[in-house]
Amino acid sequence: MIRGNYTLDALGRLFPVVNCGVKKRRRCENFNFSHLLFYKITETHWLIVDSFHNHLEIIDNKTKFEVFDQNNIQNPNFDYYVRVFSRDKSKLEKQHEKNIEESKKTRLNFFVVCPTYGCNSRCIYCYQQYDKLLDKTTMTEEELNSVLDYIQNQIDRIKKENKEQQIAIGLFGGEPFIKSNKKLIAIIMEFARKNKLPVLPTTNLQALEDFLDLVVKYRGYFGRMCTTIDGNKEFHNSRRKSLITNDPFTKVVNNVNLLVKLGINTTVTINIDKTNKHMLKSFLDISKENGWINNPKVILEIGRVDDRCYTGTSDDIMLESELLKFLYEFNKKQKFPKNIKLAFVKTSLALAQRFHFDFNQNEPGRRTYHYCWSATPVDNIQYIDKNFNVYRCTYTVGKPGLAIKNLKGKPVLA
Repeated sequence: MIRGNYTLDALGRLFPVVNCGVKKRRRCENFNFSHLLFYKITETHWLIVDSFHNHLEIIDNKTKFEVFDQNNIQNPNFDYYVRVFSRDKSKLEKQHEKNIEESKKTRLNFFVVCPTYGCNSRCIYCYQQYDKLLDKTTMTEEELNSVLDYIQNQIDRIKKENKEQQIAIGLFGGEPFIKSNKKLIAIIMEFARKNKLPVLPTTNLQALEDFLDLVVKYRGYFGRMCTTIDGNKEFHNSRRKSLITNDPFTKVVNNVNLLVKLGINTTVTINIDKTNKHMLKSFLDISKENGWINNPKVILEIGRVDDRCYTGTSDDIMLESELLKFLYEFNKKQKFPKNIKLAFVKTSLALAQRFHFDFNQNEPGRRTYHYCWSATPVDNIQYIDKNFNVYRCTYTVGKPGLAIKNLKGKPVLA
């Protein structure tokens, strides 16, 4: 619809009309719609997504055909769509490069050590533990020292180039807190202390008592511990099966409370699929009972069971859109606490943010034109295992064919 020199879009926003008519066609020769995504939402209408600049629009079939397929400048709405959606590709690329360079000044450098792919659990949806080719042996001290030498060289280079950049150490697996790993964990914690770096482990917290002396000694260097509770006691224990205890649920709850008491920031995640979405209320009730709701030391996180590498571990996976819809409707009935955070929105993050149901998902190094933090050049995130393979994405860890490099120069393709 056009009113005077302004036009209304489908979201009710006013935009000035830019005159790109026949007489001034030369001024509009560089318009480009190739970056747009089109989704057919009804028999008569389409959704346009401009993922580079967070513009959305709903158009009818005729407009799509005449404006975007045929570039018919006689269409009365053509001027408007050129104004809102057309982008000079060269300018877009230059702006993209500028944003990247500016972001790199304060980038996050996250070096995640995987001491072993072995685990004391057999979670039913785990994308690692059913991989028969997964090397579950443990790093030797010699291997770990080689990995830490590489990380030290990276740290020295980063500090020399730009002191504003952030650096952190991660622990991943498998399960890093297995008793046989204790000496390795002690070496890593001492490395972090000497470099004054935070350590962020991802752990099921089932064997924390075996590491309690290290946790107390280095508690000032644990930036955050991340763990999982997938529902009430009965459900959690049936889904996240342990090899060392009959009641992993109670272990997790007690150890989260211990970490909070020690002043260590903790993230507690529920991983949701079709089988446990009804457990979200129980998860929040458990959080309330233990004083985690709006606790400054605790982040309550909602993840999504996923199978990005198509391992076939689950038939119950929800689409992002399905889970977002469920959470949106849940929040209308039972308001989420302030310290809840989504951790799964990838393809639809810009859309979720636009309509204010992203619920605090924030990946600082990610931009609207990046799929996720592992795909952005802004952040430098490296997972390193005992075979000296380096990975960028959590879901590729342990799959040699998906490594980005090998620190010893070995071929990374399986």
